Amino acid sequence: MLIAQGKSLAYASTQATPLESYQARVAHYSTTIKLCRVLCIFFMTYVHIHLFKDPALQSSPIYLTITTFLRDIIGRSSVPLLSVISGFLVVGYFGRKSLGSFYYGRMQVLIYPLLFWKITGLLLIIAMDGWRTPTLNNFFPLTGHGGYPHLTFLRDLFVVCLLSPLLFWLVRRFYFSFLVIFIACIYMDFSPIILRSQILGFFVLGIAIAIKPFPPMPTLKYLVPVGFIAVSVLLVLFKLELTTIDIKALPHFDDLVLRPICAYTMFVVALEVAKTKHLAAILVWLEPAVFLLFLSHFAFGNVFKGIFTNLPIVYTPTIYTAVILIIPVLCFVAAIIIKRLLSFVPKNLSVWVAGK
Repeated sequence: MLIAQGKSLAYASTQATPLESYQARVAHYSTTIKLCRVLCIFFMTYVHIHLFKDPALQSSPIYLTITTFLRDIIGRSSVPLLSVISGFLVVGYFGRKSLGSFYYGRMQVLIYPLLFWKITGLLLIIAMDGWRTPTLNNFFPLTGHGGYPHLTFLRDLFVVCLLSPLLFWLVRRFYFSFLVIFIACIYMDFSPIILRSQILGFFVLGIAIAIKPFPPMPTLKYLVPVGFIAVSVLLVLFKLELTTIDIKALPHFDDLVLRPICAYTMFVVALEVAKTKHLAAILVWLEPAVFLLFLSHFAFGNVFKGIFTNLPIVYTPTIYTAVILIIPVLCFVAAIIIKRLLSFVPKNLSVWVAGK
């Protein structure tokens, strides 16, 4: 990911200073990075949005096929790819901002909206399901997820950002230390410092790519998507009980195989979409609202779930599955509208809702 590709980047990597090479790669991949954010976050919403439980509806082939592909495959690309991108981009802050300004900026972008949507989500749950005594983790994921687990990503990302100066120094001084850290994050548990260790591993991988781009590997662009297709077919067939091969039961399959393959395939898709004219323009236009979609989709998803649950037509496998496909789109529309409305709100208030 984010390896040197093409004549201009190859030249930049060999002839320019390290800083110029890094800046050239950031500029070259700016559109691709925006597309990765949109694609990863949108498909990640399918992992968290569910309708009411119904064994008959949830055992239909159409439901199992679509939800397995979206939730267990495509949706698994978001954490690794977004973590790599965050690590790659964080290097650009060093030398450009003071450490205090960097930390405060990360707090505004990550922690402020985390707190806002944690509290909003808690109030929404109380309004819909009645009073329940909250714990500290319901307000901030200090030692556990505490509801709205997707927001824990922001908490862990903030922690690795706090560690980023040390990580940057370590990887720059001992380059292959990133590999040691990556492997350690697979086999070790760093909670409660970092609740999802894989975020640290992929974040350090992004820093390593920023410091020294991996050599061009053109065959990887084709081999990994082929592996993605093979893994997808096996996972769907197992879910449909058409095979007894359970590849997810393999040791560390999720961290070592599934997530890296899905993340790299999503990156390749973003690279190809970036070459298009109209589709890339549409997705780039959506990008400013996609972080708000990440923050709010669980809350809006519960609202839309409550609305659709009361409709009699939902109680058929096809409509039930279609509604699951529609709700994230509606959440995205809501995020776009709110993002537009926030342009009329003072910045020091909107930052709590949307982070930036």
